[in-house]
This record gives sequence, C-alpha cells and structure tokens, in this order.
Amino acid sequence: MQDPSFSVKRLPREPHVTLALVSYNSVDYIEEATVSVLNQDYPEIELLLSDDGSTDSTFQRMFATARKLGAGRPLKILRRVPNLGLASHVNEIFSQASGDIIIFAAGDDVSLPHRVRETIKAFLQFPNAMAVSFTDDVINAQSEIIQSAPPGGSVQVLTLQSLFVEPNKHPSGASRAYRKEVFHQFGPLDINCPTEDTPLMLRSLMLGDIVTCAFPAIQYRRHSGSLTGGSRYLGMNLEVIRNQQLRDLTYALKMHFIDSATFSRIQKWVWLRYFYLSLTRRSSAIDLKPLLRLCVSLVSRELSCRDKSLLFRQVVSTYIHRVVGRRRTRVVSP
Repeated sequence: MQDPSFSVKRLPREPHVTLALVSYNSVDYIEEATVSVLNQDYPEIELLLSDDGSTDSTFQRMFATARKLGAGRPLKILRRVPNLGLASHVNEIFSQASGDIIIFAAGDDVSLPHRVRETIKAFLQFPNAMAVSFTDDVINAQSEIIQSAPPGGSVQVLTLQSLFVEPNKHPSGASRAYRKEVFHQFGPLDINCPTEDTPLMLRSLMLGDIVTCAFPAIQYRRHSGSLTGGSRYLGMNLEVIRNQQLRDLTYALKMHFIDSATFSRIQKWVWLRYFYLSLTRRSSAIDLKPLLRLCVSLVSRELSCRDKSLLFRQVVSTYIHRVVGRRRTRVVSP
C-alpha cells in the first residue's frame, strides 16, 4: 500500500488548466487539431501550442490558425529547432505549464469541445486521481469515425492493486490528463525514452489513481503514419522504457510514496511487461535468439527464485503461443 508521506492536494473548484497541443510533421491535420483546442468550453485554460522541429509546414499552419482564432486568449506558441524527441518535448511542456492540470493533445487528433470540462469534472469527482483518460472514438485520415466508444459503460478506476490483477490494463494515453505532481514529484523523463505514456501511467499509480471515463473526449486519428496497439512498440528501445520505470520505482520507494512490498510487486510487473513486449514484437521470422537472451537476462535479475520461475514460465508460454499462432496462420493462408 502507498505511504501517507505523499498526499494528494485538493483542487480548487475551477482548477487552472494547461492544454498543450504537441505537434511534429502533422501538416495534414494540424489545423483541425488547433481549432479543436481553441474551441474548448472551459473558462480557465492556458493554451500551449508547441512544435518539435517539424520539417514540413506544420508550425506555420498551427501559428496562422492560432493567430486567427486565438486572439485575446492566454496563449503560448513554442517552436523547438531542431527536433529533440518526444521525451524532451514532454519535459519542456511540463516545465512551461502553469496549470494544476496538464492535458496533452496530439497534432493529428481532435479534442471534442467538452474535453477540458469533463476532465476537470472527473478530477473533482475522484480526488485521489492523478490522471484522467477517456474511451476514445477513432477516426481515419478523412476525419470519419471508424470506431465509436461503446455506449453504456461505467467509469473505471485503475489502482496499483487492480494493475496487479489486470497487468495489461492500459488506459488511453492519447486522451490522458495529469496532475502536475506526476511530473514535479519525479522530475524529467530520460530524454532517450521513446514514449511518455507508460512511464507517466506508472508514476500516476504510485501517487494515486487513474480514472477512465466511459465516453469520448477526443477523436483519436488512425492513419498511415500513426502507430496503434502493439505496433507502437515496433522500433522502440524497450530497455530505455524499462529503465525509466525502474528508476521511477526506486525513487518512489526512497521517497516513501510506496512501501517495500509494493515495490517488489511493481518491479515484477515492469520486468514481465518488458519480457512480454520483447517477445510479441512483430517480425518476419521466428527466432530463438531473443528468447535465449531474455532467459539469460531473467536469471541475472535480483528477483526471488519463485518470481524468476513464474516469469520464466510466462515468458516461455507467450513464446510458444506466438510460434503456434504463426504456424496456424501459415497453414490457412492461400
């Protein structure tokens, strides 16, 4: 269980919010994304539009749209040249933001007008929440809805304990908002970390809960240049993600955000997720070398013999299912 040395501060009735539009080479979608963040119906918003060294005309289109529609609003426009990468960009957003809540919007997604209002409503309804997500609609390159959020759902509250029960539970990162403490309590991400999603999710859970609302607040765009589902990990350095999580975990124990028993359970979750993602990457051929490397790495970890045995069985089982699945695919293929 979490240590009372960290307590979530109560938010004011109308918290100050930073809505950050982050872009990189999103020229075909940036105008629609910019209009959507400018059209929010919540009164207290600091708008932060930031381009990470796009090599096309993304920044110019974003700037022109903001100048036309954003006059008289508290608005910051940032341009980073050259491109410094996602983690560095996220670090800068957190350092520049003045809001109690920081909401990220991607340069190819559409934020619905109620996004900020419903985000704040969820934070106020669930005082222990450190992050809030939604159940996203999915649109294509032409902004047509190709997948709607299922109706009739209920609010889901993810805690560390529920994460251990459902280790693959992963609330939407595209529609997520964070309390500023998620960044300031842990500090900047490793600039080489290829994603902010999973590290910030774990940070949030070590400080509080993650709430997922059962309706959409964004339209998540799926197009030829986007990565979705498991494919988003293709080409990513999974070791850097794992090491970021382990550093945050060690820091959380040092600062008494979590106790030693929780530390051990999260450590197992981090390693298991790393092994699982390493083995389930898409590749054109079945190769035993990754399995052997992972098994050797597992033996050298500072885990109990029982935990090593459990992880080893899960790793091997995953690999076997992967091999059998591919062979079946080859049999039924014409």
